[in-house]
Amino acid sequence: MLWGTFHIDGIFPVDNIFSILGVNESHKFKEISELKLEVSNERTEVAITVNKNKKIVYTSTAFSHELFPLSSSSLKIIAIDHINPMKKNLKDNIKNLPQLVILTGQLKEIVRKNAKAKEYKAAGKILLNQPTLNHIDIDLLKNELDLIKSWTKLQLMDKVENLKKRAN
Repeated sequence: MLWGTFHIDGIFPVDNIFSILGVNESHKFKEISELKLEVSNERTEVAITVNKNKKIVYTSTAFSHELFPLSSSSLKIIAIDHINPMKKNLKDNIKNLPQLVILTGQLKEIVRKNAKAKEYKAAGKILLNQPTLNHIDIDLLKNELDLIKSWTKLQLMDKVENLKKRAN
């Protein structure tokens, strides 16, 4: 029984989203032609189609790297999650991101601690009009962002499990 189908057809430009199919098998989103929900053994599991072969997607929990079949009642409650937390990647590699450190410092001077996303957006607009932004080497910043992109690996995960990770 099919509960929902999402045809990929090359609309995902994100090459680093992986659909994990087991310990030694994963596929990039661009290799997947279909993502769907199927009832299997009285569970609704997430399946993908790669090269005309249907495969069940696996994921981890919020606190374990142990893999289990991704089960969902709707495609709407499947999240795209960082396999390795972005915060950890940034912290571990901060010495390689000097332009980002400068930019972040300038933003922190404008916004209060524990600011919401809207405040950062407004601060970004203010920062664009300040002469201190001229101290940022845009080419180096782009290289740093490309470096961050190279570290970023994403997976499909149950939205509830993903929210549990954020709580800690």
